[in-house]
Amino acid sequence: MGGICTGGVGWNDLVPIYNKPIAILTGPGAISAADFFVRILKFYPKSRTFGKSTSSAFGSPVWINTGINGWFCKYSVFNFAFVDSSLLYKDIDPYLDNVQLLARTILDVDEEVWLTPEDVRNGKDTVVETAISWIQSQATYVSHHDKANFKNFNIIKNFPNPFNNMTYINFSLTKPGYVELDIFDLNGKLVTTLIAENLSTGNHVVKWSPKNCASGIYCSLLKIGDSYFKNKMLYLK
Repeated sequence: MGGICTGGVGWNDLVPIYNKPIAILTGPGAISAADFFVRILKFYPKSRTFGKSTSSAFGSPVWINTGINGWFCKYSVFNFAFVDSSLLYKDIDPYLDNVQLLARTILDVDEEVWLTPEDVRNGKDTVVETAISWIQSQATYVSHHDKANFKNFNIIKNFPNPFNNMTYINFSLTKPGYVELDIFDLNGKLVTTLIAENLSTGNHVVKWSPKNCASGIYCSLLKIGDSYFKNKMLYLK
């Protein structure tokens, strides 16, 4: 019997190292080591699984030739388990309460979604799109602002969008005043401040050329008085 440590110096100590959203895509084709990877990733606090349960083999398979074309058989040599780390380096009784045998156990999926024949015909991956939608919903770039004053009016836009080396951010003011224009990444980190000054009434255009930025979605956040206006931008290197 093999084991995976879940306490002491095991996975629970490593989990807090990474606290960003993790979308785990899985399904019946995930077998053997893939069973373990999905199960381990589920320990992370911001992880979420999409698809269907893995094959739930949780073992080292041995293949058997059935002699029938297109058919095969395999079975697990070992029955793996989650084991409390206090039992490490000891003779483990697989029937103890703090030992969970894994073979043929169903792995719960947080959001069960799968491909449909129509999606396949249209080249649409429902599982991937659902996972991406969830990751985008976890964005925290405006969490520290007063959401009661946050507005989605089309006051701020950028062109081109997507862009690869530079983009122009456009916005209009109905009256003069102090304006701040910041760029945030999806983790809420301030990338740069483009404007922090008094501006006159009318249309304004600001160029942004990302430096040392990874490809991905960024948010331009415009503050006018007590109101905030956002615009999502897709940067592709």
